Amino acid sequence: MRAVFSLLGLLLVLLVVGGLLKKQFDTAAVTPPAAASAAGTGLVSPGTPLTAAQRQLTEQQIKQSIESAMQRSQPLPEEP
Repeated sequence: MRAVFSLLGLLLVLLVVGGLLKKQFDTAAVTPPAAASAAGTGLVSPGTPLTAAQRQLTEQQIKQSIESAMQRSQPLPEEP
């Protein structure tokens, strides 16, 4: 009897998770891409291919952020 309830509980959990996944994927398919709304801001959605200029700009921004983070780094405390 205990095994039957365990299997029913597992089946219920799988149904709930499957329903949530289906809902998530259906919502993602209907939602318009963010690139259209962010056209004036220079933002690009993750799936959109980048042009050479956008790629170069992104690389420069990453390099600048890494350099600024390295300059801000604090020395490690000395061990006693």
